[in-house]
Amino acid sequence: MSESALAALYRETVAIMSQLDQGQQEQFEQLIASRERALAELQAGNAVGETDRAIIRELSSYDKKIMKRMQELRDDASMRINKIQVSKLQKRVYDSDAFEGGAFFDKKK
Repeated sequence: MSESALAALYRETVAIMSQLDQGQQEQFEQLIASRERALAELQAGNAVGETDRAIIRELSSYDKKIMKRMQELRDDASMRINKIQVSKLQKRVYDSDAFEGGAFFDKKK
């Protein structure tokens, strides 16, 4: 007998919650895929039992913490991308030949 998608989702969620501060983007992507599988399985099934309802309630109690960590990862990635873009812009301006007639105090290497 194979594990239900909801049980697998619960197992993955509890594992992520135990290490939430170290959670990486790939883990959250896998968790989202598991949620989609569980949802599809629940929609395809007839009735949701009381055990499944209890699992769903517990899973939903983790949502705010998981979303907060995902937001932190998104913000960190956004900040890193911004730093890279600023660095590239500064390098492009420095390497530009637009100021051939001007005088720089430093030299290009």
